[in-house]
Amino acid sequence: MSFLDGKVNDYFDDMFDFNKDGRLSMEEQAMQFDMVRDIEERNRRDSFWGSDDDSDGGDDD
Repeated sequence: MSFLDGKVNDYFDDMFDFNKDGRLSMEEQAMQFDMVRDIEERNRRDSFWGSDDDSDGGDDD
């Protein structure tokens, strides 16, 4: 899993490095943090309501 974690981190770092200098400015770091926080909040909210109840044809809730 750590290999995948590294790839995800590399993707986010590259995506937010707007001037491609290899480092994230404070603004770029803040934007990255906000996006990751939003994803985590969405996942927490989705997992709170439980798993699929099969009323929607097998799609995840």
